[in-house]
Amino acid sequence: MEIDKQLSLFIGNSFAISAGLTMITNIVEGKCKTKKQSAILFLSLLAVSTMVCYVIVYQ
Repeated sequence: MEIDKQLSLFIGNSFAISAGLTMITNIVEGKCKTKKQSAILFLSLLAVSTMVCYVIVYQ
């Protein structure tokens, strides 16, 4: 697809980190009871991981 290496690293890591943390929170800790809570957790983790990954990749 000829995407820049830094951009693909940024996008891939953002989704992977948020998905991994959501799975750990749901499976291991059992914090989320409904799918809505899981979706909100995923989106909030996606926002945070996007900001952190941007700083790590581009700074």
